[in-house]
Amino acid sequence: MRQYTRTRSDRWKIAAPDALCWEHWGEESVLFDRRSSQTHLLTAMATECLLLLQDADLDLDQLAEKLGERFESETEQAMLEQINQLLLTLSELGLITTVSGWN
Repeated sequence: MRQYTRTRSDRWKIAAPDALCWEHWGEESVLFDRRSSQTHLLTAMATECLLLLQDADLDLDQLAEKLGERFESETEQAMLEQINQLLLTLSELGLITTVSGWN
């Protein structure tokens, strides 16, 4: 089986935007994925990340720039690591994928 390693320049997108149903209450959001019948309680950063990816395919640096305007982090490196982990989690849940389609 071919191993795929994600790079910093990978661009991310919402996997199936038409399958997602949102509810927002201030800083809290719930997302229902009709494909998996799973409901996800999202952090404010996860919500913002998904909303950004709904509008455009973005790479890690682009997301860090946009999310960094709204969320604080001790260092730029800490922000990159936090967003990278978030991307991996959202990918494992099947909510996002790389533009190339590899997961």
